[in-house]
Amino acid sequence: MAGQDILRAASHLNNACQAKDYAEGICEKSVTLAFGPAWARYALPALVRARSLAAISRLAESSGRGAIVAGMIRRGLCSLLLLILCGLTAYEGWRVWAAHRQLEAAFAPYRDGAGGVLQWRELTAWQQNALILIEDPAFFDHNGIDMTSAGAGVTSITQAIAKRLFFEDFRPGFAKIEQSLIARFVISPNVSKEEQLTAFLNVAYLGEHEGKEIVGFRMAAEAYFGKNLAALSEAEFLRLTGALLAPRSYPPIAGNTASDNRLARLERYVAGACAPASNGDVTLADC
Repeated sequence: MAGQDILRAASHLNNACQAKDYAEGICEKSVTLAFGPAWARYALPALVRARSLAAISRLAESSGRGAIVAGMIRRGLCSLLLLILCGLTAYEGWRVWAAHRQLEAAFAPYRDGAGGVLQWRELTAWQQNALILIEDPAFFDHNGIDMTSAGAGVTSITQAIAKRLFFEDFRPGFAKIEQSLIARFVISPNVSKEEQLTAFLNVAYLGEHEGKEIVGFRMAAEAYFGKNLAALSEAEFLRLTGALLAPRSYPPIAGNTASDNRLARLERYVAGACAPASNGDVTLADC
C-alpha cells in the first residue's frame, strides 16, 4: 500500500471515530459494562483513539515501507493505554481519599449514644452468632475483604457498609473495586468491628413492603412481623437475615416458597447440620 493510501485510510478512520460510528457500538458498550457510564464518558475518547491507532498500525504493516511507521504507532498505542491505566489508578486513589474524608460524618449517626439507633449489643447472643455465621463467617478475623471463607460470597459486611454509605448509585463492575478499596483501606482500619456491625444493622436494605423501602433490622421487624427485634422468634430473625442475600428473591414473608426454602436451609446450617461447600455457596446448596 502506498503512503498516500495509508494516509487516506487513516483520515477515513479518524473521521469515523469523530462521528462516533465506532464509539456508539462496541467501545461504548464495553466501557459502560466494565466501568459504568461515568468512566465511559472519560475513557471513551481515549479508547476510540486507541482503536484508530491499532487500525492504522495494521494498515501500515501491510505496506512494505510501513514497518517503521507501524512500530511508532504501536509505541504510541502502548503509551496511550498506559496513560488510561494511570488515570484509572489516580481516580481510585482519589475515591479512597474522598471516602476517608467523609468517614466521620458517614458513621456519626451510628456511634454509641446516637439516638434511635439499633446497637449491636441489643441483639441476643444467638442472633449475633446467626447473623455473623450467615453473612460473614470470618468477619472478626478479616480486614474488610474475604474471598476465601466458605459461604462468605463476594461481599463482606464491611463491603456492604461501604456500598450503603459511600455510593449514591452503586452499579456492579468498576464500582466493586472502589467498594473493596474503601472497605479495606478506609473502614476496616478506622472503625471498630462493633461499630461496623451497628452501622450494618441500621443501613441494610431489606426490600420493600406495602410500597415502602425497608432499611435496617428494626424497621424490618416492625414492617414484616409487627414486632420489635427482641420479640422475634428465631425463625423470623433467620428470615430477615436470609433476605439480605436478595430481598426481592427472598422476601421475609411466611408462605413465600423461595423464602420458606431458604429458611429451612438456614435453620439446618445454624444448627450445624450442614455447611457451605465453597466461598460462593451463599445459597447453601448442600443444606
